[in-house]
Amino acid sequence: MSVSMSRVSGSPLGSFQPSRAPGIGDAIRSLLSLLWIEIRRSQGCWLLPLMLLPVGLLNAFRMEQGVILWSQMTILTLETYIVIGPLAAGLGAWTADRDRRRRTTGMVDGAPRNPLHRDAAQLGAVTFWGLVAYGVVACWFLGRGVLFATWGSPDLGIVLVGAVAVAAHAALGYLFGRVFPGRLAPLLAAILTYAAPIVSEMIDSATQSSRLGLAVPVGLVNFNDRSVHYKLPETYVGESLLWVAGILGALWMVIALLRSRHPVWWLGLAASVAIGVIGLGPLLSPVFPTTPGSESFSPGLSAEEQPLMTSVPFEPVCRSGTVVAVCVHPAYSARLEDTSERFDRILKPVAGLPGIPAIMQQYDDTALGQPPSWNVFHGFGDGSIAGAALNAVTLLESRYGLSDAQLVIARWMVERADMSYPFEPAAPAIDAAVDRFAALSPDAQRAWLEANWDALRAGTLTLEDLP
Repeated sequence: MSVSMSRVSGSPLGSFQPSRAPGIGDAIRSLLSLLWIEIRRSQGCWLLPLMLLPVGLLNAFRMEQGVILWSQMTILTLETYIVIGPLAAGLGAWTADRDRRRRTTGMVDGAPRNPLHRDAAQLGAVTFWGLVAYGVVACWFLGRGVLFATWGSPDLGIVLVGAVAVAAHAALGYLFGRVFPGRLAPLLAAILTYAAPIVSEMIDSATQSSRLGLAVPVGLVNFNDRSVHYKLPETYVGESLLWVAGILGALWMVIALLRSRHPVWWLGLAASVAIGVIGLGPLLSPVFPTTPGSESFSPGLSAEEQPLMTSVPFEPVCRSGTVVAVCVHPAYSARLEDTSERFDRILKPVAGLPGIPAIMQQYDDTALGQPPSWNVFHGFGDGSIAGAALNAVTLLESRYGLSDAQLVIARWMVERADMSYPFEPAAPAIDAAVDRFAALSPDAQRAWLEANWDALRAGTLTLEDLP
């Protein structure tokens, strides 16, 4: 009797040939294959528009026309985790309870696959869709920065903190769904994670403390301001990244420990907690910088104990108008022409009179030092520009106690420039006086102003002294 032999191995056909033992590469490929299956079957693709739509609506009215700062773009990117994170948490809780909800728990548990692999694949899919939403938003804001930013540079650390926060929300929601399964688990996970920043802010306000402000990533806004005039000595971006990364690692380790009590997961949990504590320490005792003259400034403290904000040097951009020259920070040069025209319209009827400034300078009242003079403006809205009228009709020492006559002339100057007057509520006597003065001819208005200008600025005129 003859035995057929295999042409490849030379062994008899039908004989047992043991396969090689699977290696780490096989395990990784298997896990990635399972992850891809979970990504495709996840409800995250349907939740993606719901993640992006509120972010777009919330930020549609927060973009300042003509001026885009890199600090603004990075902070807006970070803040989107407040919306995307809770929705990722809800998706995580929904995914964690999927097998029980579909009554396939026994079938899944009987499958020849490590339960940890299933958890990793499911949570990985949830995290993937959360990061896709965050990545789309980040590309939008950072792309606008690349194309249109007028000042600063991107802080990718802040953007990374937001991405890790989204991943931590997904893990927290998944753990919540594992521990508290039920139909309401996704909704509760989303509500609780959304409420965390609100609760921390309420506690800070109630206790007059700021110790919890940086415990949530959005607290970085306080130390990464949009001002172009100064920079802070401490931004706490690295510490916040360690804190959030520690939370993320601890959540992953707890999820693993629910399946297996292997020592490696305990070690991972201890390491994650240690990393989180290292980052949390400075966040609970932030050093708020102060400047000389502020209430919290204490001259007795050393330089290390009393850090100061650092001014950022710049060369202002100026434009000479028909009445007054206007100078702004170069980051706001796109607003210079419009601002100069509005100042010209306001100050034109009093041009050449004593006290009328030759130059108006943009000034940030949170920057170091004192304003160079009273001829400054802080913003580009009608309220800031209209302040030039108030400064024109008053003397320095009486600038906080305007008389009725001064209010009438200031309001007439602003309304004549087709701008809104935001400082005083309407009063019949003031309204009537403004209307009477506006009804005069330009020559009569100018003649009265030249004859009564010194008395007007001194605050000695009354409504009866007006024409």
